[in-house]
Amino acid sequence: MSAVTEEDQFIWGMPSGTPLVCILDMLEDEVGERLFTAEGHYSVTSMHPIAVPAYVQVVNDFGVPLVLDGKQLKKHFERGSVHRNQQNGGGHA
Repeated sequence: MSAVTEEDQFIWGMPSGTPLVCILDMLEDEVGERLFTAEGHYSVTSMHPIAVPAYVQVVNDFGVPLVLDGKQLKKHFERGSVHRNQQNGGGHA
């Protein structure tokens, strides 16, 4: 059994519906396509606390749910309020 990490604990505090604000564009590694837009409003669609590492799913700008771990969340997102025009649990305003 692996040790509980700070990133795991960070994920555990983000249940489904947790609002997020992107603070830094997240780009796809291979092609540099923007997956999440800075200042965009998103929300956690599901949280998976017993996975190793723990992770959440967040719907990106293309409407695709992506798996994000604690390191990615800390780098690109902060907790925020869900924008009133947000639809389907994700996307930027």
